[in-house]
Amino acid sequence: DIEATATQARLYVRGADGECTVNLREGSEAGPDHPDATNSPDTSRPDTIIWQDGTRVITVGHERGNLVLYADTDYFVSACGTTRQFRTALPTMGSTQARPYPWSATSYDRHDNPTIDWSPSAFDKTYPDPVTGIRYKVLNRTGEWSFQGGPNRFWTRSGGVGWTNPANLIATDAALVASVGTTNPIDVYVPGLERAGEQLGIITYGGITGTNLTNQDREINYCIVTDPAAGCVGTPVKLLLPVRPTNGIVTTGNSDNTVPTNFPAYSSGPYGGWNTSLRANQHSYYIVPGLNAAAGMLTVNSPALTSANGPRYFVPLKPGHRVWVKDATNCENFGVTFVGTSGGLCTVETYFSAARLKLVQSITNATQEVLTFPYSIRVWKTNNVGVARLNLKYKWAGNFGSNVFAESASCHPASMPDANGNSGRLCNIPTETSTQRIWIWVPDDPNMPALWAGMLLNTNSVDNPGNPAGDRLFVNYQIPSGPFSFDNNDGTSVYFGGLANSAKPSLFRVRFNASQFTAVPRPAYRANSGGSIGYYNEGYTFTNMTPTSGGKDIATQVLAKYPGWNQTLYPLNNIEFNGIVDQNAYFTIQYNAKDIGPCFMVTVNLTTGTLLDVAHSLDSSESSTPGFRYSTCHNIGGNYPSFNALPRASATGNPAYSFTGPFRAKADAVMRSGVWSSNTALPFSANGSYDSQCPTGLTDEQRDNLQIPANPPPSTLYGSCVTLRFPGHPCNATPSPRETPANGVPVCTWNSAYTQPTTWKVGDRFIDDYSVGSTVNLFPASAQQRSSEYFRVLAVSTEPDGKIKIVAQRDSVWDYCCSARKGGRCVIGDLQVSHATGWFAQMAPGTRNSCIGDGGFAVWNRQTGSATYFPVSYSFGGHFAIGKGIDSPLSFLSGQISIPNINSIGDLAQKAPVSGLPTRGPVFAGVASPIGSTTQQYLSRNHIAAPRSEQRWSMDSNALLPSDGNNTSLGLRTITNISGSVWRIDVLGGAVNYKVQPLLGWSGGKVLKDVSGVSSQLASAEDYTLCYALRAGECVAGSTAGQTFVKVPYVYQTGTCEVSKAFWAEMPCVFSGTPGAGTIRQFFTDRAEVDSRNQRIVSTALSAPGTVPHYWQARLHPSGRSFIVPSSKPLDGVRSAYLLGILPPIKETSGRTTFGGLSVRVPASPGATHARIKFGYNPSGTSAVALKCTERNEACITDTVIAPFAFAGDSGLSPTPCSSGCTINVPAVPGRLTYWKIEWLEGGSVVQSEDIHASVP
Repeated sequence: DIEATATQARLYVRGADGECTVNLREGSEAGPDHPDATNSPDTSRPDTIIWQDGTRVITVGHERGNLVLYADTDYFVSACGTTRQFRTALPTMGSTQARPYPWSATSYDRHDNPTIDWSPSAFDKTYPDPVTGIRYKVLNRTGEWSFQGGPNRFWTRSGGVGWTNPANLIATDAALVASVGTTNPIDVYVPGLERAGEQLGIITYGGITGTNLTNQDREINYCIVTDPAAGCVGTPVKLLLPVRPTNGIVTTGNSDNTVPTNFPAYSSGPYGGWNTSLRANQHSYYIVPGLNAAAGMLTVNSPALTSANGPRYFVPLKPGHRVWVKDATNCENFGVTFVGTSGGLCTVETYFSAARLKLVQSITNATQEVLTFPYSIRVWKTNNVGVARLNLKYKWAGNFGSNVFAESASCHPASMPDANGNSGRLCNIPTETSTQRIWIWVPDDPNMPALWAGMLLNTNSVDNPGNPAGDRLFVNYQIPSGPFSFDNNDGTSVYFGGLANSAKPSLFRVRFNASQFTAVPRPAYRANSGGSIGYYNEGYTFTNMTPTSGGKDIATQVLAKYPGWNQTLYPLNNIEFNGIVDQNAYFTIQYNAKDIGPCFMVTVNLTTGTLLDVAHSLDSSESSTPGFRYSTCHNIGGNYPSFNALPRASATGNPAYSFTGPFRAKADAVMRSGVWSSNTALPFSANGSYDSQCPTGLTDEQRDNLQIPANPPPSTLYGSCVTLRFPGHPCNATPSPRETPANGVPVCTWNSAYTQPTTWKVGDRFIDDYSVGSTVNLFPASAQQRSSEYFRVLAVSTEPDGKIKIVAQRDSVWDYCCSARKGGRCVIGDLQVSHATGWFAQMAPGTRNSCIGDGGFAVWNRQTGSATYFPVSYSFGGHFAIGKGIDSPLSFLSGQISIPNINSIGDLAQKAPVSGLPTRGPVFAGVASPIGSTTQQYLSRNHIAAPRSEQRWSMDSNALLPSDGNNTSLGLRTITNISGSVWRIDVLGGAVNYKVQPLLGWSGGKVLKDVSGVSSQLASAEDYTLCYALRAGECVAGSTAGQTFVKVPYVYQTGTCEVSKAFWAEMPCVFSGTPGAGTIRQFFTDRAEVDSRNQRIVSTALSAPGTVPHYWQARLHPSGRSFIVPSSKPLDGVRSAYLLGILPPIKETSGRTTFGGLSVRVPASPGATHARIKFGYNPSGTSAVALKCTERNEACITDTVIAPFAFAGDSGLSPTPCSSGCTINVPAVPGRLTYWKIEWLEGGSVVQSEDIHASVP
């Protein structure tokens, strides 16, 4: 009798006598052993249950590490002399309850993940997701994205008592040596490897002199020291010095003459030969200026300083670790320079947090720079016989990790067969360096090996001699990290924007050669100066599609078409490629930073390279839709660029940016009974207090909102207009220094502090800018520009006194926060359409969708022969995905609606009511996921090559992340120290609902384990744990019920719950787990979804909720059989990587979205009046008899009053009346292996119980 979930299986073995051995194999009886059960005695397994009649209940597969079973996979299990075959289930439909991530006290990041085999021979190895059981492969592998550098000079040294000329040990000139005849050690330091370094080799110059020297006399020892108090990690590496008076290189038997001799030793994993591994947080890091120093206390400025490489914090350091500090004259070796400044090597006394440490030396300076050294190389002689002379250099090697950008990884939609004719796609992965991407050929069949296709490096070795010199890629030009785009008909080619030798931005095509694809890692790539291994010739070629030689580079074509182009305001040196749709290539002229302010959209014909048009998102020049005006270029990089409203909060008032807004105009009069009135107040209803007539001769679009319902409500604005007078045109309230009359930008006529780059136009929209001029302040500052009535300009004229007369339609957005129309109330409250006298108008883009995300949302395309801006309905708002339709060319998907079939992108501009299917995020037990708030949504419909039957579903990534990409906080929370590493902490995500919403905890990149329970005390618990006090006195002495605590060392005490920052910075957070939090979902989009029955959780990407960075998302492979997702942090602490997730089939079933599915028939028991079921899960295999259904260390029981279940220690328990037998429904989570037993009670006490069963509800 075998019953299986996607990750575990339960078998009953009857009639066995004595101890049994359990063996589990994958695939067949002769298949590979599974680590969960290899000659494992059943009685030694903590979750084996033996009934009174001798029946064994044995569980195989446990949700941790590599012990979990693969989903949808055949297994053979042998126990007690019997062999049975079973197949694991598919991931459960509908069951989206949040799951705490498996935890390990010994792993680098406390994630209990499978250990990655980094050797090149393991390139096609699979790894299980410990929560869902799906298979993963690592795409960027050892030796493919690698580098080697050196020999280099060690940066500095410390110690060396008894050495002669110790500074010469690291002298640039290898002829200069330090001498030692004792065993006193000296430490040397390597700077700047950061996360990419994975191997270190020491080159030794010198020799030894003496008489009758033995091998031991000649020994020099090297080791890695990560804790100065503990000394060497692992076994030291030894080197025999030659007996000689000269100072030449000491040969070691390998071509690099290094120790260890297997350098670079990629095949042996990180730091092979050193008998240890350094993790990513143990490499040296440079803290850029921005620290305060006082009496030796170094503190990162608050808010924490950021740089182009992200937040910089102190990596974990121990007493005795060394740090280089700028201008530290009283520290060792003062005078050593780094990045052009001089400093000294100071000693750490106490490490408090990632933002604060204390030095032994007293350092006081407000602008310190620091380079941290979490490890050193220790050098010493084995004994004191003979005199050794040494000069040391190092070589280093490694493999770059991956990175996460908004563009993410992407795959070519068109197939490119490999050399053997197998179908696959070129896929690109962003690198850790941010300037390069690698390309991997990923087969349509994910069970085949992925092949290395190439790496687009700087171009001095991949120049195409067939191009004229000026058209070639600029020598040493770093090919950008993206975006790359594709021609749907040519699977061998990809496109990107780059700089030509002529210094002109151009569109380039890269054509790959399938014969170059290989499963064997390439030779290492050179990185930085001094590299010793050359570039590999990938066999791809470049073609400039907009060649300067033909006058077709973007800048030249823009100037030719627009001879009056103002290059002072709109320089042409920042032209970015954005993607391809059909045969049009899109560029932006970014005269501000990306997603900061307006830009120009440039459309170029892909085949001819000819510029078609340029449209300005500030004033809509050459755009067919006035609603394009006053928008910011938001989602630049997608094939369908999108736009939001100005201003963007991160740009307002920054003098480096032009035309960022807000653009304002103050109404100084309202027409009342044909006469201007200075009282500009407007009531909610068109009540006759102002002239509400509208112009004649309106277009159908303008008339649309003016159609009065058949039975209009008493207070309505339908059919209503208002006539307003303004002293002048809209003006920019935050002008930059470039906005001057000399540069063609007039001063605002009604406010000299403003500038006036635009004028009123028919079709403009505006809202009440609550932040100025109004007595109404209905909304917080963050929402003031988002939540107001939208006016649409229907007529513009100039009064005799030069003022501007505007006739505007009121409440002009029929889908404001809804998709109802003609009689529907599309506002939140009456005050949104009420305006106090003196109000200011703030210009806003678009014509629809105006209540989310900084205003209007729209997509850009050019299918009708001219540049087209499509404002889309509210239901289309937020992140979206466009893919293949089920029975049409395209489909559209947003967080609110699915349209399985559309003919063109223009269909999205349809009028309400919106024709589509409602979508729904995860829901479990009545709790919905807060998508768009603390949970992100990144939809994917990239599986365009999948068959029609597979076009019915889509994918979504739901990380716990704030909705603003510039924000790293999930919200305010208080954290208060209790004692030592124990802290009281606020829980985010709503009120604690412990039984339905498990607590999810993290600190930096580490996951926290919930150790709550009746007798739990955090003071004696392990680090990186959390505890919820269900009852007073739990977790911490003196606690009150409802408090939550964490035990985390080195806490950086902030007032916010931080995500997406340095993975080693200890900033703990606890979140009330909402359904699907931190997971990747697959869901049907060919049907209406109202309660999430038609979706399933497929993966966690080996990352706990809260530990992933901004833009973390999975992208479907075009085949629909796999997806690509970043690991988000260094796997095993070694290297970040992109993973290929293999999707099991999705079944046409409707799942359950709440507890239940297990009914137990309970027979009557003599003397018993009531009964209950005690139940729980056992994902980790630690114990089955505890019957815990939550992380809390307390059994769960059914109850007729306490919902959804009770804990055994709860008061007021009400078991089920059962004197004559009864049926009890167990509130188990669907799809989870559930252990349960019946308990009979009389007078509230258990009088009988039976053996523990295990079932899958």
